[in-house]
Amino acid sequence: DNGPSHNNPESIDFMDMHIRDIDINISDARFSNGLLEARLDNLNGRERSGYLIRHLEGDVSVDKREARVENLVIRDNYSHITAHYFLMHYGNVKNLADYVNRVVMELDMDDAFLSFKTIRYYAWSLPQYFTLPLRATGKVTGTVSNLSADRLDVRSPSGRTNILCGFKLRGLPQVEESTLQVDIEKIDSDIGDLNNVLYSIAQVDLKFLEDNAGNRTPFRFSGRLAGLLTDFVVDGNLQGGFGNLSLDIVINNNAYPDGVLLSGLIRTENLDLGLFTGIQGLEECSLYTQTHAALRQGGIRDMHVRIDTLSVSSLEFNNYTFRDFRM
Repeated sequence: DNGPSHNNPESIDFMDMHIRDIDINISDARFSNGLLEARLDNLNGRERSGYLIRHLEGDVSVDKREARVENLVIRDNYSHITAHYFLMHYGNVKNLADYVNRVVMELDMDDAFLSFKTIRYYAWSLPQYFTLPLRATGKVTGTVSNLSADRLDVRSPSGRTNILCGFKLRGLPQVEESTLQVDIEKIDSDIGDLNNVLYSIAQVDLKFLEDNAGNRTPFRFSGRLAGLLTDFVVDGNLQGGFGNLSLDIVINNNAYPDGVLLSGLIRTENLDLGLFTGIQGLEECSLYTQTHAALRQGGIRDMHVRIDTLSVSSLEFNNYTFRDFRM
Protein backbone atom coordinates (compact mmCIF):
# COMPACT_ATOMS: atom_id res chain seq x y z
CA ASP A 1 0.00 0.00 0.00
CA ASN A 2 1.73 3.17 -1.25
CA GLY A 3 -1.05 5.51 -0.12
CA PRO A 4 -3.51 7.44 -2.25
CA SER A 5 -2.40 9.00 -5.55
CA HIS A 6 -5.41 11.35 -5.88
CA ASN A 7 -8.20 12.73 -3.70
CA ASN A 8 -11.28 11.92 -5.81
CA PRO A 9 -13.30 9.38 -3.77
CA GLU A 10 -15.45 8.53 -6.82
CA SER A 11 -12.55 7.17 -8.92
CA ILE A 12 -10.35 4.11 -8.50
CA ASP A 13 -6.93 4.75 -6.97
CA PHE A 14 -4.68 2.09 -8.51
CA MET A 15 -2.12 2.66 -5.74
CA ASP A 16 -4.67 2.10 -2.97
CA MET A 17 -7.48 -0.19 -4.19
CA HIS A 18 -10.05 -1.67 -1.81
CA ILE A 19 -12.57 -4.24 -3.12
CA ARG A 20 -15.39 -5.75 -1.08
CA ASP A 21 -18.56 -7.80 -1.47
CA ILE A 22 -16.75 -10.19 -3.81
CA ASP A 23 -18.78 -13.13 -5.09
CA ILE A 24 -17.07 -15.56 -7.46
CA ASN A 25 -18.19 -18.77 -9.19
CA ILE A 26 -15.57 -20.93 -10.93
CA SER A 27 -15.87 -24.26 -12.72
CA ASP A 28 -13.54 -26.68 -14.57
CA ALA A 29 -10.45 -25.39 -12.75
CA ARG A 30 -7.15 -27.15 -13.50
CA PHE A 31 -3.47 -26.47 -12.83
CA SER A 32 -0.57 -27.90 -14.82
CA ASN A 33 3.04 -26.81 -15.45
CA GLY A 34 2.54 -23.42 -13.80
CA LEU A 35 -0.63 -22.62 -15.78
CA LEU A 36 -3.99 -22.16 -14.08
CA GLU A 37 -7.07 -22.50 -16.30
CA ALA A 38 -10.73 -22.21 -15.34
CA ARG A 39 -14.17 -21.17 -16.46
CA LEU A 40 -15.20 -17.99 -14.63
CA ASP A 41 -18.99 -18.24 -14.54
CA ASN A 42 -19.50 -15.07 -12.53
CA LEU A 43 -17.60 -12.48 -10.55
CA ASN A 44 -19.05 -9.40 -8.94
CA GLY A 45 -17.73 -6.92 -6.43
CA ARG A 46 -17.55 -3.28 -5.42
CA GLU A 47 -14.50 -1.03 -5.28
CA ARG A 48 -14.57 1.65 -2.57
CA SER A 49 -14.90 4.35 -5.26
CA GLY A 50 -18.39 2.99 -5.83
CA TYR A 51 -17.48 1.17 -9.04
CA LEU A 52 -19.65 -1.95 -9.15
CA ILE A 53 -18.97 -4.95 -11.35
CA ARG A 54 -22.37 -6.59 -11.61
CA HIS A 55 -21.22 -9.51 -13.73
CA LEU A 56 -17.93 -10.71 -15.20
CA GLU A 57 -17.46 -13.99 -17.03
CA GLY A 58 -14.97 -15.67 -19.35
CA ASP A 59 -12.45 -18.45 -19.88
CA VAL A 60 -9.43 -17.65 -17.71
CA SER A 61 -5.77 -18.67 -17.97
CA VAL A 62 -3.09 -17.34 -15.59
CA ASP A 63 0.64 -17.99 -15.28
CA LYS A 64 3.58 -16.10 -13.76
CA ARG A 65 3.83 -13.75 -16.74
CA GLU A 66 0.29 -12.93 -17.84
CA ALA A 67 -3.44 -13.38 -17.33
CA ARG A 68 -5.89 -13.86 -20.20
CA VAL A 69 -9.68 -13.97 -20.35
CA GLU A 70 -11.30 -15.31 -23.52
CA ASN A 71 -14.96 -14.65 -24.41
CA LEU A 72 -15.09 -11.78 -21.91
CA VAL A 73 -18.33 -10.21 -20.71
CA ILE A 74 -18.38 -7.35 -18.16
CA ARG A 75 -21.47 -5.49 -16.97
CA ASP A 76 -21.54 -2.57 -14.57
CA ASN A 77 -24.12 0.15 -13.94
CA TYR A 78 -23.36 1.94 -17.23
CA SER A 79 -21.52 -0.37 -19.66
CA HIS A 80 -21.85 -3.85 -21.16
CA ILE A 81 -18.47 -4.85 -22.57
CA THR A 82 -18.11 -7.90 -24.80
CA ALA A 83 -14.68 -8.90 -26.09
CA HIS A 84 -12.99 -11.79 -27.85
CA TYR A 85 -10.31 -11.59 -25.15
CA PHE A 86 -8.62 -9.40 -22.55
CA LEU A 87 -4.90 -9.86 -21.86
CA MET A 88 -2.80 -8.49 -19.00
CA HIS A 89 0.94 -9.03 -19.52
CA TYR A 90 2.88 -8.18 -16.34
CA GLY A 91 6.11 -10.13 -16.84
CA ASN A 92 6.37 -10.82 -13.11
CA VAL A 93 4.03 -10.23 -10.18
CA LYS A 94 6.12 -7.33 -8.84
CA ASN A 95 5.00 -5.20 -11.78
CA LEU A 96 1.38 -5.44 -10.60
CA ALA A 97 2.31 -2.90 -7.88
CA ASP A 98 2.67 -0.32 -10.69
CA TYR A 99 -0.29 -1.42 -12.78
CA VAL A 100 -0.74 1.94 -14.50
CA ASN A 101 2.73 1.96 -16.07
CA ARG A 102 4.00 -1.64 -16.14
CA VAL A 103 1.07 -3.90 -17.02
CA VAL A 104 0.49 -4.10 -20.79
CA MET A 105 -3.14 -4.77 -21.66
CA GLU A 106 -4.85 -5.89 -24.84
CA LEU A 107 -8.62 -5.73 -25.27
CA ASP A 108 -10.23 -7.03 -28.46
CA MET A 109 -13.76 -5.61 -28.29
CA ASP A 110 -16.73 -7.11 -30.09
CA ASP A 111 -19.59 -4.58 -30.30
CA ALA A 112 -18.90 -3.47 -26.73
CA PHE A 113 -21.23 -0.85 -25.19
CA LEU A 114 -19.05 1.56 -23.22
CA SER A 115 -20.06 4.69 -21.31
CA PHE A 116 -17.64 7.38 -20.19
CA LYS A 117 -19.46 7.20 -16.85
CA THR A 118 -17.57 3.92 -16.44
CA ILE A 119 -14.29 5.38 -17.71
CA ARG A 120 -14.56 8.16 -15.11
CA TYR A 121 -13.96 5.54 -12.38
CA TYR A 122 -10.57 4.85 -14.01
CA ALA A 123 -9.70 8.43 -15.02
CA TRP A 124 -10.12 10.37 -11.79
CA SER A 125 -10.17 13.92 -13.25
CA LEU A 126 -12.53 13.32 -16.17
CA PRO A 127 -15.33 15.95 -15.99
CA GLN A 128 -18.70 14.75 -14.70
CA TYR A 129 -20.51 16.14 -17.76
CA PHE A 130 -18.47 13.79 -20.00
CA THR A 131 -21.08 11.01 -20.24
CA LEU A 132 -20.72 9.88 -23.88
CA PRO A 133 -21.99 6.32 -24.52
CA LEU A 134 -20.73 4.41 -27.56
CA ARG A 135 -20.39 1.01 -29.19
CA ALA A 136 -16.92 -0.15 -30.23
CA THR A 137 -15.33 -3.00 -32.15
CA GLY A 138 -11.57 -3.36 -32.43
CA LYS A 139 -8.36 -3.84 -30.48
CA VAL A 140 -6.92 -1.46 -27.85
CA THR A 141 -3.41 -2.14 -26.51
CA GLY A 142 -0.93 -0.67 -24.03
CA THR A 143 -0.67 0.34 -20.40
CA VAL A 144 -3.20 2.58 -18.67
CA SER A 145 -0.73 5.46 -19.13
CA ASN A 146 0.02 4.64 -22.79
CA LEU A 147 -2.95 3.31 -24.79
CA SER A 148 -3.38 3.02 -28.56
CA ALA A 149 -5.49 1.47 -31.30
CA ASP A 150 -4.79 1.13 -35.01
CA ARG A 151 -8.38 0.90 -36.24
CA LEU A 152 -11.58 1.09 -34.20
CA ASP A 153 -15.14 0.92 -35.48
CA VAL A 154 -17.13 3.19 -33.15
CA ARG A 155 -20.88 3.85 -33.28
CA SER A 156 -23.30 5.99 -31.32
CA PRO A 157 -26.10 4.15 -29.45
CA SER A 158 -28.56 5.20 -32.17
CA GLY A 159 -26.31 3.80 -34.90
CA ARG A 160 -26.57 7.08 -36.83
CA THR A 161 -22.93 8.03 -36.16
CA ASN A 162 -20.15 5.72 -37.35
CA ILE A 163 -16.45 6.49 -36.78
CA LEU A 164 -13.47 4.62 -38.19
CA CYS A 165 -10.32 5.80 -36.44
CA GLY A 166 -7.06 5.02 -34.71
CA PHE A 167 -5.75 6.76 -31.60
CA LYS A 168 -2.84 7.25 -29.19
CA LEU A 169 -3.59 8.31 -25.62
CA ARG A 170 -0.79 9.19 -23.20
CA GLY A 171 -0.97 10.19 -19.54
CA LEU A 172 -3.98 8.51 -17.93
CA PRO A 173 -5.27 8.41 -15.26
CA GLN A 174 -4.36 12.13 -14.94
CA VAL A 175 -6.76 13.57 -17.50
CA GLU A 176 -5.49 17.17 -17.38
CA GLU A 177 -2.01 16.03 -18.41
CA SER A 178 -3.12 13.40 -20.94
CA THR A 179 -2.54 13.92 -24.66
CA LEU A 180 -4.66 12.40 -27.41
CA GLN A 181 -4.06 11.92 -31.12
CA VAL A 182 -6.93 10.57 -33.23
CA ASP A 183 -6.54 9.82 -36.93
CA ILE A 184 -10.08 9.84 -38.33
CA GLU A 185 -10.55 7.82 -41.49
CA LYS A 186 -14.20 8.89 -41.55
CA ILE A 187 -17.13 10.03 -39.46
CA ASP A 188 -20.54 9.44 -41.01
CA SER A 189 -23.30 11.11 -39.01
CA ASP A 190 -26.19 13.59 -39.12
CA ILE A 191 -26.87 16.94 -37.44
CA GLY A 192 -29.24 15.53 -34.81
CA ASP A 193 -26.93 12.78 -33.63
CA LEU A 194 -23.98 15.21 -33.66
CA ASN A 195 -25.96 17.44 -31.29
CA ASN A 196 -26.49 14.50 -28.91
CA VAL A 197 -22.78 13.64 -28.98
CA LEU A 198 -21.66 17.24 -28.35
CA TYR A 199 -24.01 17.59 -25.40
CA SER A 200 -22.68 14.39 -23.81
CA ILE A 201 -19.06 15.59 -23.99
CA ALA A 202 -19.36 19.38 -23.46
CA GLN A 203 -23.01 20.15 -22.60
CA VAL A 204 -23.20 22.24 -25.78
CA ASP A 205 -26.69 22.32 -27.34
CA LEU A 206 -26.99 22.94 -31.10
CA LYS A 207 -30.78 22.57 -31.19
CA PHE A 208 -31.11 25.80 -33.19
CA LEU A 209 -28.80 24.37 -35.88
CA GLU A 210 -30.67 21.06 -35.75
CA ASP A 211 -34.04 22.79 -36.18
CA ASN A 212 -32.85 24.80 -39.20
CA ALA A 213 -30.82 22.18 -41.04
CA GLY A 214 -32.93 19.17 -40.09
CA ASN A 215 -31.86 16.56 -37.57
CA ARG A 216 -31.37 13.90 -40.27
CA THR A 217 -29.12 16.03 -42.52
CA PRO A 218 -26.14 13.71 -43.21
CA PHE A 219 -22.45 14.61 -43.39
CA ARG A 220 -19.01 13.00 -43.54
CA PHE A 221 -15.84 14.19 -41.79
CA SER A 222 -12.25 13.01 -42.17
CA GLY A 223 -9.17 14.44 -40.53
CA ARG A 224 -7.14 14.52 -37.35
CA LEU A 225 -7.53 15.53 -33.72
CA ALA A 226 -4.52 16.18 -31.48
CA GLY A 227 -3.80 17.79 -28.10
CA LEU A 228 -5.01 17.64 -24.54
CA LEU A 229 -8.40 16.09 -23.83
CA THR A 230 -9.86 19.52 -23.05
CA ASP A 231 -7.77 21.69 -25.41
CA PHE A 232 -7.09 20.21 -28.84
CA VAL A 233 -6.73 20.93 -32.56
CA VAL A 234 -9.14 19.60 -35.18
CA ASP A 235 -7.87 19.56 -38.75
CA GLY A 236 -10.04 18.07 -41.49
CA ASN A 237 -12.81 18.28 -44.05
CA LEU A 238 -16.59 18.20 -43.58
CA GLN A 239 -18.74 17.29 -46.59
CA GLY A 240 -22.45 16.98 -47.20
CA GLY A 241 -25.30 17.97 -49.49
CA PHE A 242 -25.01 21.43 -47.89
CA GLY A 243 -21.47 22.00 -49.28
CA ASN A 244 -17.88 21.59 -48.08
CA LEU A 245 -16.14 22.91 -44.95
CA SER A 246 -12.38 22.71 -44.21
CA LEU A 247 -11.32 23.24 -40.59
CA ASP A 248 -8.07 23.92 -38.76
CA ILE A 249 -9.32 25.01 -35.35
CA VAL A 250 -8.54 24.80 -31.65
CA ILE A 251 -11.34 23.59 -29.35
CA ASN A 252 -10.90 24.59 -25.70
CA ASN A 253 -13.32 23.23 -23.09
CA ASN A 254 -11.57 25.10 -20.26
CA ALA A 255 -12.14 28.61 -21.57
CA TYR A 256 -15.65 28.89 -20.11
CA PRO A 257 -17.40 26.98 -17.30
CA ASP A 258 -20.52 26.59 -19.46
CA GLY A 259 -19.23 26.18 -23.00
CA VAL A 260 -16.29 25.89 -25.40
CA LEU A 261 -14.02 28.27 -27.32
CA LEU A 262 -13.43 27.62 -31.02
CA SER A 263 -10.62 29.50 -32.77
CA GLY A 264 -8.77 29.03 -36.04
CA LEU A 265 -9.17 28.85 -39.81
CA ILE A 266 -12.31 27.90 -41.72
CA ARG A 267 -12.72 27.59 -45.48
CA THR A 268 -16.09 26.89 -47.13
CA GLU A 269 -16.99 25.87 -50.66
CA ASN A 270 -20.60 26.30 -51.81
CA LEU A 271 -21.80 26.06 -48.20
CA ASP A 272 -25.55 26.59 -47.82
CA LEU A 273 -25.55 29.21 -45.02
CA GLY A 274 -29.31 29.64 -45.23
CA LEU A 275 -29.80 26.00 -44.31
CA PHE A 276 -27.86 26.43 -41.06
CA THR A 277 -28.88 29.97 -40.06
CA GLY A 278 -32.53 29.99 -41.10
CA ILE A 279 -32.03 33.42 -42.75
CA GLN A 280 -34.44 33.90 -45.66
CA GLY A 281 -32.73 34.57 -49.00
CA LEU A 282 -29.26 33.52 -47.80
CA GLU A 283 -27.86 30.69 -49.94
CA GLU A 284 -24.46 29.27 -50.92
CA CYS A 285 -21.22 30.87 -49.79
CA SER A 286 -17.52 30.27 -50.49
CA LEU A 287 -15.19 32.00 -48.06
CA TYR A 288 -12.04 31.91 -45.94
CA THR A 289 -11.98 33.22 -42.38
CA GLN A 290 -9.87 33.33 -39.25
CA THR A 291 -12.23 33.62 -36.31
CA HIS A 292 -12.90 33.04 -32.61
CA ALA A 293 -16.28 31.79 -31.40
CA ALA A 294 -17.55 31.18 -27.86
CA LEU A 295 -20.22 28.48 -27.96
CA ARG A 296 -22.12 28.23 -24.68
CA GLN A 297 -24.73 25.85 -23.33
CA GLY A 298 -27.52 27.92 -24.84
CA GLY A 299 -26.33 26.87 -28.28
CA ILE A 300 -25.84 28.92 -31.42
CA ARG A 301 -28.15 31.71 -30.17
CA ASP A 302 -25.65 32.42 -27.38
CA MET A 303 -22.61 32.26 -29.65
CA HIS A 304 -20.17 35.19 -29.49
CA VAL A 305 -17.99 35.58 -32.59
CA ARG A 306 -14.91 37.72 -33.33
CA ILE A 307 -13.70 37.71 -36.95
CA ASP A 308 -10.03 38.57 -37.53
CA THR A 309 -9.98 37.87 -41.28
CA LEU A 310 -12.78 37.32 -43.79
CA SER A 311 -12.35 36.80 -47.51
CA VAL A 312 -15.51 35.97 -49.48
CA SER A 313 -15.21 34.52 -52.99
CA SER A 314 -18.97 34.33 -53.53
CA LEU A 315 -22.14 34.83 -51.52
CA GLU A 316 -25.67 34.30 -52.85
CA PHE A 317 -28.35 36.44 -51.23
CA ASN A 318 -31.83 37.21 -52.57
CA ASN A 319 -30.93 35.73 -55.96
CA TYR A 320 -27.87 37.96 -56.32
CA THR A 321 -24.25 36.78 -56.13
CA PHE A 322 -21.74 39.02 -54.32
CA ARG A 323 -18.12 38.31 -55.27
CA ASP A 324 -14.57 38.94 -54.03
CA PHE A 325 -14.82 41.14 -50.97
CA ARG A 326 -12.79 41.20 -47.75
CA MET A 327 -13.09 42.36 -44.18
